[in-house]
Amino acid sequence: MEQQKKSMPAAKAVTLVAFAFLAALGALFLVGLIEFNTFAEKKTYGISAVIDEIKLIAEDAGGYFKGIWKNVQLGIKAIDKGNGIVDLGMSILTDIFPLVAILCFFMVAWRLAFCWWPLLRVGSIGWSRVAVRMGKRLKKVVGWVIGFVVYCFAVYGKDAVDFATFGGIALYLIAAYAILRVVIDGLGKKASIVHVIFTTISAAAIAVFLVIVLKHFLLADMPLWYAIFGYVENAVLSTQGEAKNTEAMISFILLAVCYLAVFISVQRAAKATEKQIVLNRGGVRKSLIWLLIWTVAAAALHFFAWKKYYGELSFKDWKDAETSKFMVKSVIYGAVGLGLAIVTPILNCIGRSKAKEEVKEYEE
Repeated sequence: MEQQKKSMPAAKAVTLVAFAFLAALGALFLVGLIEFNTFAEKKTYGISAVIDEIKLIAEDAGGYFKGIWKNVQLGIKAIDKGNGIVDLGMSILTDIFPLVAILCFFMVAWRLAFCWWPLLRVGSIGWSRVAVRMGKRLKKVVGWVIGFVVYCFAVYGKDAVDFATFGGIALYLIAAYAILRVVIDGLGKKASIVHVIFTTISAAAIAVFLVIVLKHFLLADMPLWYAIFGYVENAVLSTQGEAKNTEAMISFILLAVCYLAVFISVQRAAKATEKQIVLNRGGVRKSLIWLLIWTVAAAALHFFAWKKYYGELSFKDWKDAETSKFMVKSVIYGAVGLGLAIVTPILNCIGRSKAKEEVKEYEE
């Protein structure tokens, strides 16, 4: 990054584009990226809903936090030989949701309100350093945006929440910036058109892939944390009384770890998206490699869990089962991610070599 500060190609263009995307993404987030499915209608969760949450908490902040603590205590007391772990875990995650939402909206609103601040330093530190700072600010906004969306879907699931119109736009807006950033970088370096095309193709492939894989993981059949708590509860219950079943206990533990691995895969996809914003290609490749590792681990755990549970299960039967389709598709996405991690650097090298050939022909 220090080298980038000294001589960033097309620094002014990078700054202004990052500024525009930061403002657009922040505005979309405040309007609302997700919508809750109520009995009567779908309600978009935006800044107005957060303001209502703040008002309710402010009216009796002490009572609000005491209520959360009371629910935790009641949940702990209600646990009977393992039964109730799901209720306790999900109760805590849903009770603190307003606090999580307030924090996320505050951080995005704060960065949106002062996104122009680096522009005031152009005269003293130059466009290159301002571009770096603006890029970092955009990366942090992207982190908060994706983090909030992941929390909502991991806790409530696709039956309770869905992407609002602006939610889908926001994810593809992040991908669009990642692509445009590479284009500006190539043009700023005065690279050949071949180099710009190859690097753009590689950036676009990764950016769009990450949006697709995030949506896939978030739209799982059940909320990820509900699945994790549920299988932990079943594992504990399977050790109790006359119904004690060691084989079932092992199966449920494997399934709990399986869905934890899926959640970690979501984090890898999110981190890869953030790193792509600041052209951290090495970081993106590492995240894609880890994405494959965790998705394969999740699928393997899923297979062996059900094999243990049924006593005998062929790979074909597992693969064709309705409950396994999510895992099979996840591994495919992980493999595609690894393929992109391998292929895109090759595309970039081809682009560079083609650029050198064009320069040599011109000089001759």
